[in-house]
Amino acid sequence: MKKSILAFGLVFASTFADAAQVCNGQFMNPISDVCWDCAFPIKLFGQKLTSGTGDDYDSTNPTGVDKYICTCNLAMGLQRTGFPVSFWEFTREVDVTRTPYCLVGLGQQMNVGINADMDGGKSRVTGEDTTSVFRHVHWYVNPLLGLMGAVLDAKCLEPKGFDLAYISELDKSWIDEETARILTPDAYLFNNIVAQLACGADCVAASAGLMDISNAMFWCAGCNGALYPLDGWTAASYSGVQMSSLLVHRMTAKQHRMFTQTSAAGTAAMCGAGQLEVTMDKREYKYTMVFPVPQAEMKDNGIGAGGALLACCQPFGRTTLLWGSGRELPFKGEDFAYGIFRKRDCCQ
Repeated sequence: MKKSILAFGLVFASTFADAAQVCNGQFMNPISDVCWDCAFPIKLFGQKLTSGTGDDYDSTNPTGVDKYICTCNLAMGLQRTGFPVSFWEFTREVDVTRTPYCLVGLGQQMNVGINADMDGGKSRVTGEDTTSVFRHVHWYVNPLLGLMGAVLDAKCLEPKGFDLAYISELDKSWIDEETARILTPDAYLFNNIVAQLACGADCVAASAGLMDISNAMFWCAGCNGALYPLDGWTAASYSGVQMSSLLVHRMTAKQHRMFTQTSAAGTAAMCGAGQLEVTMDKREYKYTMVFPVPQAEMKDNGIGAGGALLACCQPFGRTTLLWGSGRELPFKGEDFAYGIFRKRDCCQ
């Protein structure tokens, strides 16, 4: 989809949905709405240079010789030598909304007429006592560090500009569960009580920051539910924050499954080329709410210093019971926007 989606959307941006469909959101302020502590820790030669407040979670870094020196191939058989640097880069933004074509992260609504009646507030009974609810999701390429002119080697930053890269209204596999299984035939392997019970252990591991253990249970989304199938239907949830966190996790995994999202961590990615991962590595991501109540406010209020469970960003799967409190509002606060930080290893 990529840039053609953005161009397609802008053509129809002046066509608004019915007045009954309310679109709440706002354009993200990169200074005040983003939890920049998520970019930490920054490491040089595998050693921590600086940390943020609260959660200081970090994935593993290159080892051996690659820990101290790195080389990248250039044109005409030349090589560039440098030193390894790692940090967390803000690269993506995600909307979770009840209203079709409501671009929460831009504070705008458009309507191209396709599946415009697929209200994100729909629900259905999937069993005797189980109710599922549906939400639309939009995926933005938003390399803030590059756009803000951060002083780093260009190879160490996302080599893209801002782009509305995916809107679920145009994707039947996000709306229909059976179509979604085409992308995830492995979902049938985990549709059993044993696999689902393992997600309880994933919840504990993700909340404790034990992401190596959590990543082994890749079919789980920690405390937020089951990852599969990769569609917009979720089982009855205890909060909109929990449900939207699950869909952000699903959408990131879906982008990997569609080969539109790559890994930027590890030795193979140090020279700027991303690695294709069919199954997303949960250890390489953190996320933070930027609307309706930015998690950055937790840091401003000094709450972030209280520890990992109250930090202003978190890895996928961590419980939302503490940090999610007070972040879903009954008026202009039931749609959400999140920023995603991806682990970046590079040769500087």
